Amino acid sequence: MSALLVALLLSQAAGVEKPARKLETEVAFAYGYGSRMSFGLTANAAMSWRVCNFGGLECRVRAGVLGGYQNEPYAVTAPFFAPSVISGSNHRVELFGTLGFATHFFSSRRLLLEIDFFTGWTGLWVDGRVQNDDAGISRAYRTSGHELTFGFSYALGVRLTDHVTLLGRFFAPIPYDGVAISSYFMATLGLRVSF
Repeated sequence: MSALLVALLLSQAAGVEKPARKLETEVAFAYGYGSRMSFGLTANAAMSWRVCNFGGLECRVRAGVLGGYQNEPYAVTAPFFAPSVISGSNHRVELFGTLGFATHFFSSRRLLLEIDFFTGWTGLWVDGRVQNDDAGISRAYRTSGHELTFGFSYALGVRLTDHVTLLGRFFAPIPYDGVAISSYFMATLGLRVSF
């Protein structure tokens, strides 16, 4: 919060008359780890407002929404449970509101560092089957859970063109308590288009 206040004061001192707005859309491939590895996609839409603009530095405040889907296939970890045969997967969906601060470096604005606070809903649907002939077990299972999730995401990006940025992002929940639904780390790699 104090960084935002300093940026606003600096923008006034630098004579920035009116913050410039940008609409930013982002689509990314996601890899996550919670109770097991997952693969999926995220999509993000945000508005950002310039709060300071110096020769080699531009600071922006941003607010938006992020949605995502990841699939956690049991086939990836199934060999560790032999002789039991485990099949199926978990399905994870999240919908977050985000509020953050971005800094663009150099006069070309090529390098981007960003931190966002996120909060919202995470749903987890479990759908699988376990079979162990030696123990006489053959059972299907289904369950689901939903939880409030919050944390921080950190991003590093490189602007490729005037409107397109290659962006890597890491999501870290707080607090991390080992619960399969909300204690889920995720890394994404994707493209952002700014208008």
